[in-house]
Amino acid sequence: MSPATSGYADLAREIRRLGLQRRRPGFYAIVLIANLMTLGGVVTAMAFVRDS
Repeated sequence: MSPATSGYADLAREIRRLGLQRRRPGFYAIVLIANLMTLGGVVTAMAFVRDS
């Protein structure tokens, strides 16, 4: 095994051990809600500007 492969394997093991690749559905739900609220705000602002 070359040093580069060994380094990658060690890094991959460490990342899995720390749980850095866990799924985080709550985070994605919050981001989705924030994006939808922002979109709603932009659409509302555009409607008000268009009517003025």
